Amino acid sequence: MFAASGCGIDPYLAAEAGEDATPSLRALRHALTLPPGPERTAVLAGAARELNVIDPARHGALVDAIAEKIAAARGKSHGARRNPRTGQQEFGLFGQLASNAFSQPDGGEEPPKPENSPDCPEEGRLYVELLKERKDDLLASDIALRELLKLKGNPAYQNPQLQSDIDLAISKELATKAFIESAIKDAEPVARRLFPQCFSFVGV
Repeated sequence: MFAASGCGIDPYLAAEAGEDATPSLRALRHALTLPPGPERTAVLAGAARELNVIDPARHGALVDAIAEKIAAARGKSHGARRNPRTGQQEFGLFGQLASNAFSQPDGGEEPPKPENSPDCPEEGRLYVELLKERKDDLLASDIALRELLKLKGNPAYQNPQLQSDIDLAISKELATKAFIESAIKDAEPVARRLFPQCFSFVGV
């Protein structure tokens, strides 16, 4: 699998996982070509989110390998371990991918800041922070779609099977984007009515 080789990951592991591994690997491969910055962070967020598609019980070695590459690209350790009771992979850094897909900037942890502003209650801060993470996810989805559409028109990927994989990845990403857009559309008006003072504090 070309995407796996381009990331330094055993292509046989990727082949065993099939098309489920394709979106995460392609996003990771693209991220590795980018300099540190918002676009790289967003693409890594997409790669991390797509890990949820891969079954860790069946393809734990591949999930570990991709997770390690994403963590290395961000200068962190992902801290994966296998639960002895369930046999499932558990992730210290990746355990909250759905709600926090690597929203911190490249270059380490965010500098410490006050937990709350006197004008922004804790529940408001948390609500607006979740909204901000949704918007980061939407940016990652936009970038992923743009890259997939580039592959669609690339003569090097005109093999029917590759085109089928790309079409499937585009379909999944469009569904993901629609879900995120709907969540933002529902949440943002409520947040702005209830906690308008928290938007500047959180930095949305």
